[in-house]
Amino acid sequence: MRHITRPFIGLLLWSFFLLTGCEEVINTILDNPAPMGLEVSDGEYPDRIEVSWIEPSLTSDRWEGWEITGYDISWSADGGISGFFHTGSTSYSIDVSIDERAKLYDIEVTTIVEGPVGGDTEEASSSDTGFALETRELIWYDGGYEYNFSGDDAWYVTMLQKGFTYSFAFSNGETGFVEIYRYKTLEPLLEATATGINPSWKCSGDGDWNKYYVRVVPTSPGAVFHAAYGF
Repeated sequence: MRHITRPFIGLLLWSFFLLTGCEEVINTILDNPAPMGLEVSDGEYPDRIEVSWIEPSLTSDRWEGWEITGYDISWSADGGISGFFHTGSTSYSIDVSIDERAKLYDIEVTTIVEGPVGGDTEEASSSDTGFALETRELIWYDGGYEYNFSGDDAWYVTMLQKGFTYSFAFSNGETGFVEIYRYKTLEPLLEATATGINPSWKCSGDGDWNKYYVRVVPTSPGAVFHAAYGF
């Protein structure tokens, strides 16, 4: 008989964790009917957050005679934002108003399972975060380029390179600040917040495919600024 060593078994378990995710491994071990493969959009849409999941399996003996009757989806964010919806589908779109963009939503999806005896129910949940964000494209031209917008701030998607310095010159003596965020997150890089008439920042790391968010906030609503790069 061939013996399988403990290190090999450990490697198999670790690979399983990497492929399925910690939450799904726990659900599998506990034979839990929580939604599987929960996915929540991170800034892909300006007016909504898309949520989707995979129907859990009820094929074990424990769930004989039980059936999924639907899912409860709930969400909340700073500013008193909250919502709830019951659906029989495995996806849902959360509408996000203009004032509720660029806020991190905590989202929970709960499976409702009904037993063979009337009134018997079981529930299990999966959770994730997501956000809606309206963005523009910021391209770094030789010699710089002038951008403008109306409103209190503007979010841009851009490509930044490690070691380059990026500067933002506000027009007409205007001041403001600029924040840099890693792509698909709402966590600003602590070293990447610049203020003043000509805020600038030297890129010290690589983002997701060198992609970042740049948020430009002038002192007064609306702004014209010159974006340039250098070595």
